[in-house]
Amino acid sequence: MLLLTEISQLKCAHMGLAVVGDVSQSFVRIAGARVAVSQDPSGKPVVACPMTAPKPCTTTRRMQTGHSQLVFINGKPACLSSVFGLTDYPAPYTLFNANQVFVESSS
Repeated sequence: MLLLTEISQLKCAHMGLAVVGDVSQSFVRIAGARVAVSQDPSGKPVVACPMTAPKPCTTTRRMQTGHSQLVFINGKPACLSSVFGLTDYPAPYTLFNANQVFVESSS
């Protein structure tokens, strides 16, 4: 599984996109992009969700799975490409594009 970075993209079940964006650590990077840890994918805006009724997905919520059991940065688990959580719709979100192909980890 690939590690997520600040430029990794998530998608809701309706194909709306969210970028991991601002992450809580700044000293571990992959190709210049900071690695996401713990709950960094939570609270990110979802854009272009085509669902209209009852409402579109607008924000990612707490990540439920996808935490590394082996890789920790400053005591927090790194986020893996197996990321899964719910949006405020609530609909699931998963990885769309890790935007890096260099660093992998076992769960």
